[in-house]
Amino acid sequence: MICNKLDNKKAALFEVSKSKNKICILIIDHRVPEHDKDAGSRTMYQYLIEFVNMGYQVIFVPINFEKLGKYGDNLEQQGIKILYGPKYHQNGFAQWLKNNARNINIFYLLRPNIANKYLELIREHNNKSTIIYNSVDFHYLRLEREYLLTNNCETKRNAAHYKKIEFEIFQKVDLVVTISDYERKVFEREIPNNQIKVIPTYIYSNQFPLSSNESFYDRKGILFVGGFSHRPNEDGLMWFICNEWEAIKRSIPDIVLNVVGSNVPKDIKRFSIDPQINILGYISDESLENLYNSCRVVIAPLRYGAGVKGKVIEAIAQGVPIVTTDIASEGIIDKDNVVKNVTIRNSFSNSLIELYTNEKLWKNFRLQQIKYANKYYSEKAAKDMIQNIFTTKWRK
Repeated sequence: MICNKLDNKKAALFEVSKSKNKICILIIDHRVPEHDKDAGSRTMYQYLIEFVNMGYQVIFVPINFEKLGKYGDNLEQQGIKILYGPKYHQNGFAQWLKNNARNINIFYLLRPNIANKYLELIREHNNKSTIIYNSVDFHYLRLEREYLLTNNCETKRNAAHYKKIEFEIFQKVDLVVTISDYERKVFEREIPNNQIKVIPTYIYSNQFPLSSNESFYDRKGILFVGGFSHRPNEDGLMWFICNEWEAIKRSIPDIVLNVVGSNVPKDIKRFSIDPQINILGYISDESLENLYNSCRVVIAPLRYGAGVKGKVIEAIAQGVPIVTTDIASEGIIDKDNVVKNVTIRNSFSNSLIELYTNEKLWKNFRLQQIKYANKYYSEKAAKDMIQNIFTTKWRK
């Protein structure tokens, strides 16, 4: 499929025309990915670029129909068409689908609210092409776990609401993709006759490890990375500071915690009163790379959530040993000896202290991370997986 602008400036909608030689994929997500601000956006951005590199015609639809400045410009420069602007608001995009859906080979929908809104409309105008659904994470599972911690009745209702929506979507689409092996197992148990595939969280073209500093002694401090619009990140960091931080400081008096993530809430900012906690907020990719190259250990102290956590995969790719809770490392295939995993019921601080102070243990984890990243997160591994998914006939 090849995309071309219509000559009619009043219509000014994009037209998709038939091509036997090129697969056209339409991706619908909540917004243009701000790839330097959160893990989910980084994942989406990497996949969009990989789709283009593999020769697909890529159309991206942010359902807010906003280009988001430099982020949209970047995608367009890579050869991705974005549908944005007032002409697509209200019924504009629905009309566009009516006119163009039949010429699209693959529909790739993300998030339950989006899939729920557009599934029937897509099938109305194209009942032959493949619809792939990427849940990002199983929303109902994350909310159920949050309810178990908070006992909040509204959270319980939201969990039930999303479970109904997600299970309906699972059964209507042709293929579900997930980044979590744990969620694959849940899916296969709950809906055994439907198709699901596990895909990598991130795609890296660089050589591993991304962080080149091999010295244990040249590295100092610990690092937390996570956007605070995602509630589990705020909860996890607060739990860590309130319950584990003092014990760590007593054992390692000069240790420093660097906190990176956009949209820092007031409850997190107040921890900057501690001179050994640096609340850095949003920083550039270059600054984050420098932190990965200078810190000794990364932490992921999440108490609830779902899916695979980008912060954990990023630490593995960087070759920086990481201490995780069982929730934070959930869904990662063959994770033994790749992350130092503890349960909330055990001492997170003791595990961190051991990893931070034991050079032999630290170097062994780094070595295992490099091997793991090469096996699961290389560009070649991703290309093979994408090629298999996009060329298989999944249509029910």
